[in-house]
Amino acid sequence: MPASILIRDHGRLIELHYASLLEYHGDGALAGAAIGFQAMACAAARLSGARRVWDRRDLHVVSWHHGPGVRDAIEFVTRAVTRNRYTQHADGGSCARLDAFRFLVRERALEVSVALRPGVVSEEFFALASLPQRDAAQEIALVRLKAEVAERVITSPAERLFDVHMEAAVHA
Repeated sequence: MPASILIRDHGRLIELHYASLLEYHGDGALAGAAIGFQAMACAAARLSGARRVWDRRDLHVVSWHHGPGVRDAIEFVTRAVTRNRYTQHADGGSCARLDAFRFLVRERALEVSVALRPGVVSEEFFALASLPQRDAAQEIALVRLKAEVAERVITSPAERLFDVHMEAAVHA
């Protein structure tokens, strides 16, 4: 399991774990949930300094991925969806493209961009996910691949999975 994510909410320090995200999300989109959780772990590492922990009240999140696993992971960690600080990027959408796994997290005057690196998710996954209709065998294969991706992503150090850049926020 990955390291936990620490975050403040209403002045209280909360420690979040992937296992709790799975209880919240269920089994539907495991790959997206794992990728979303690890993306937020990368953002947390950059936005939390040696003397402070990032705070939910100040977070705004943009996701290029519109799937339920990613959205649930972002909501579970940041509460950006319920606090109306979550945006789905117009160029995003399907999990069938690597560039859909991009995120922008802003806290006050800092902005962190997080993008999944090539090779983390297999071409076979993208090919199956992009099919408009799948037969029973293809659906079984995709479910298996989602579980494999989730396991690989969640057991890897987050910083090895993503390209991460931090800068001053444009919309601070």
